[in-house]
Amino acid sequence: MRGINEHAISLLNYYIGLIDVEPDEFAKMDHKIRQILIHHGIHLQPSCKERLYLNRQELGRGLACVEHKAEMMILNLKMKFEATKMIWKRREAILAVQHKAGTYFATIEKYLKTKYSLEAVNADHLLGVQKQILNNEISNKTLHKKLFKSVQHDGVSIKESSKWLSKGNNQAIHEAKLCFLQDRNIFFNEGGMCPHCNKARKTVDHMATRCEKMLGHDYMRRHNAIVKCIHLLLCNKHNIAIRNKKLRGHSVQQIVANKYVEIRVDTTIKTDVKIRYNKPGILLIDKIKKELLIVEIGVTSLDNLQQVESEKFMKYDELANELGLIHGCKTKIIPYVITWDGIVSKYHSKHKKNLVSLTELRHTFSLQLSKRLLRAFQWSTGEERG
Repeated sequence: MRGINEHAISLLNYYIGLIDVEPDEFAKMDHKIRQILIHHGIHLQPSCKERLYLNRQELGRGLACVEHKAEMMILNLKMKFEATKMIWKRREAILAVQHKAGTYFATIEKYLKTKYSLEAVNADHLLGVQKQILNNEISNKTLHKKLFKSVQHDGVSIKESSKWLSKGNNQAIHEAKLCFLQDRNIFFNEGGMCPHCNKARKTVDHMATRCEKMLGHDYMRRHNAIVKCIHLLLCNKHNIAIRNKKLRGHSVQQIVANKYVEIRVDTTIKTDVKIRYNKPGILLIDKIKKELLIVEIGVTSLDNLQQVESEKFMKYDELANELGLIHGCKTKIIPYVITWDGIVSKYHSKHKKNLVSLTELRHTFSLQLSKRLLRAFQWSTGEERG
């Protein structure tokens, strides 16, 4: 989207305000741009079009909206002319001609007041109103609004949840498919029952986390893919010898170690007393720092995000205390929990700092999660949808 903004839409900067163009023409330009994006698979038609124009740090895709851009530029230009017309007589003459002709430039303030129901217009306020209009449009859509429920959720970090969009290095076509999945508008009006359990309606939310029949296969594969990501990054961080340092060829082994660190995956931990939960997802033993890290991974839904994060933390509390007494070392429990559509809690960043330097884990984790979901919904990542 950045390339489109800088090399295509930016050309309009030379013409907006100089050529008399009616407001609906700018809206038609936006429509034409979306049609081109759909043709090339960069935006999928059932996806949320308003999301295209939101900031990438707010779950959007950062495309410049020509209509909004034109309103802002023309308003700023008009206000600049009005403020300096007594100094620059040429500007006073231009304003007089524009007012006489009744152009969009001359009536911009009146137009914006009517369109957005404003009492007064200024550039800073206009930017917020345009953003609010987009959010209002999203909130009126049954499926598209579900992702953006997280914006009003107190326990959610929107900035962290948007990292894969703001900092990720994703192909535009792949990004379009992942956003399409988050927008949930996949099954359209097919309705019907879940083909796996045949007990609930076939919805994205049900098939992503709630279907009992998918628990032992699809959900487990998704969990294992995330374990694989974290395991590889931990191995690379601690210089543990592995055959392949790339994710695709990496194979998770139950125990890997060097003279400084040992990493165990899904291994029963023996203790002096009987402990119910003694098989953590990942256990990292730092022999130099005398520290144990218990990493527990969870994929859930937004409604259960904070609850699952707390449960994962408390689940291994007894084991952590016992291991600390046995080995005489510090112990940390890291609940690495994310919703199936990539939303994380405000504590997520704190947990990551205890694990690895996680610019890369943040992207890899979200992308692997989404890829598994796409496969579960039988959407090929190489397929285009017009």
